[in-house]
Amino acid sequence: MRSGLSIVFRLLLLLVSLGTMAFFLHKIRKAKIQIHDVIFWILFSCILIVLIVFPDVLTFFSRLLGIESPANLLFLVIIFLLLIQQFALTIRISMLEDNLNQFGRQYALEKIEETDDN
Repeated sequence: MRSGLSIVFRLLLLLVSLGTMAFFLHKIRKAKIQIHDVIFWILFSCILIVLIVFPDVLTFFSRLLGIESPANLLFLVIIFLLLIQQFALTIRISMLEDNLNQFGRQYALEKIEETDDN
């Protein structure tokens, strides 16, 4: 089975994936980012590396799903994974905004009580 991905495209994806992994591992070591925030990106890079090293997997699934090109399937997988990440971040931001609002109300009540005591 011949892969539909050119060797140049595969090497570029491999370099980008390894670079992404190295960047986030460096950030973890410097304590600039929390581990749970980087797990998605490490898994994302690992998935890309597996698909790059074994391009016949992409060819098999693109034929199975009726997708014209394995590269199109790869982009579809990437878009899908990034949409999942975006949704997770949206949920997280919403929860943080709720916490911020709750702390703001609590702070305001404490200030009111402090003013009443004086």
